[in-house]
Amino acid sequence: MMLQTADGGAYADMLAVGRKANESYATAQGLGYQCFIGIKRGYFPWHAAFNKVLLTREIMAAGYRGWVFYLDADAFVYDQEFELVRYLKSHHDKALIAGPGGTGGERWDINVGVFLVNLRMKSARQLIEHWYSDVMGTTDDQLRQAPAWYDVMSDQPRLHRILQENPHYQDDLHIAERSFFNDYKASFVRQIFRSPDLSMADRIAMMKADIALTKAKYTTARQFYLPHFFRRLRVKRG
Repeated sequence: MMLQTADGGAYADMLAVGRKANESYATAQGLGYQCFIGIKRGYFPWHAAFNKVLLTREIMAAGYRGWVFYLDADAFVYDQEFELVRYLKSHHDKALIAGPGGTGGERWDINVGVFLVNLRMKSARQLIEHWYSDVMGTTDDQLRQAPAWYDVMSDQPRLHRILQENPHYQDDLHIAERSFFNDYKASFVRQIFRSPDLSMADRIAMMKADIALTKAKYTTARQFYLPHFFRRLRVKRG
């Protein structure tokens, strides 16, 4: 299942830019697609950062035991032909797949803007429950007094802390190459991160340009290979 979420403001506009590409890819890969716009818990737009935790836990609580493929609003599938099912089969024994966060190389330092969590595994379900409990440990009063990012701890540092304090979770963690996803030039999933040098309009423009490029590549490939495939098929039958 592919999962995306955003607040009802600018990030919802950004999500809408990538949604068509993401939902199209999910359909082609036989995945469901779920999207939530709003704030699951909290009062200010940035509190939507906790949505991924609450939504994944809801999916888990409903009995789903497959992979959840989460993408932030600023992330999109660039390689529309990547064989995700084959990739996941090769990592069937992993609870979580994520890209690196910083450059220090610590296994706990992952980026949760894009991740794949395998809810079939008990350790993955325990990790999500742990993350959820940590988020819910922040009171409503604390959230009301947290209008700015990091007035309370956000989603990613909470997971970092959990992984550091409970290193057994790292045993079932696969850290993907930054060039694979969680980067603005990644080969599979691209993410246009916040930057002091980029406005929201700049980031959206970058997303649109990359999506148009991959759409053109994918369309060209289909136009080239499908006629050749059917031509070979006719020759074999003849």
